[in-house]
Amino acid sequence: MKKRENGLDLLKVIAAFNIVLVHTFASFLSAVTSGIREGTITHGPVAALSAAVRICMAHFGGAVPMFFMASGAFILASAKTADVKSFYHKTWKKLGIPTIIFTLIYMFLTPMYYLVAKGYGEYGYLKIFIYNLRSVVTGVPAEHMWYMFVLITLYLMAPFVVMSRERIGEKAFAKAALVLFIWGTVDMLLIEPKFWWSLGAAIDFLGIYAMGYVLHRRYEGQKNNLKGAAFILLGELLVLCVCLLYYKGYMFGEIPEFLTNVLGKPQPFNPLLTVSAGLFFTGFGLLDIKKDFGTLSGLTYYTYLVHPVFIMVINAVLTKTLGLPESTYGKLGGIGFALAETAVIYVLSMFTAFVINKAGEAKKK
Repeated sequence: MKKRENGLDLLKVIAAFNIVLVHTFASFLSAVTSGIREGTITHGPVAALSAAVRICMAHFGGAVPMFFMASGAFILASAKTADVKSFYHKTWKKLGIPTIIFTLIYMFLTPMYYLVAKGYGEYGYLKIFIYNLRSVVTGVPAEHMWYMFVLITLYLMAPFVVMSRERIGEKAFAKAALVLFIWGTVDMLLIEPKFWWSLGAAIDFLGIYAMGYVLHRRYEGQKNNLKGAAFILLGELLVLCVCLLYYKGYMFGEIPEFLTNVLGKPQPFNPLLTVSAGLFFTGFGLLDIKKDFGTLSGLTYYTYLVHPVFIMVINAVLTKTLGLPESTYGKLGGIGFALAETAVIYVLSMFTAFVINKAGEAKKK
């Protein structure tokens, strides 16, 4: 049995929390930014604490690339991946079926959420549903689901990537992965994919996917806490640069817009955060962590898929009963409220993932 990598398992658990955080805080921080631009919010505790939350959220920009790297590190290393028939069969069960199920869930749930909680009741459910179908077709039945469509396409490409690596050798593959990493990052910055299930979108992420394999192979078996901490510190410095650019640029307009758009947004296309993902991935892989986080790490996949369900349901109930959380948007107390909501949603999502995994294990028996 292959020994678990506790550092990378811990990184996945942290990254999953950051993803829940960014989606829970999204509307609150949009209200803060709008308040700053309208002059109702100035430099002060709300803006400063919102920027501090952005430091956590900026890790989300690196969290998605980290998940791609973690997948690439192990999928591209496995000799079984080259067995196209068997690998595709497993991919269908692991990724294909859950993606279809959750696409259907969000296809019907999202219009209901906008109808109940977002003030679009005048349009009616059917009109919102039809309007939302355009997003479904592009691979975004919910804001986070684009990741699944890109990941499926990468899995479909994986056997041929493995065959190519075996043909050209490890050194040439590492160079090719670096070129694709740079090329894909630049391309995503210039042109956001229109269809997330397209080959073009997958190729943009292929460099990140392949770099997961390259970095993991480079440091596989090595444990050095000092070196690991150094990589993590470098990653944190890049995150802080992004947050400073966001605070000064996007929030207060004190930095040129172009620079803010390229380097100051906590999104997976930000090159600073893409590089930070590689630094965090390497750093946590080098840490000699004794505690086993394998069980929690195994819950992150379905936590990612299910957490917006809880965000929508909880916010819809709070909106109809207490006028929350919208009444707290842009206010100091709203930060504490959103943090508490993030914790609740994360725990509920992890528990749901646990139940789904247990059900899957029972079905196999």
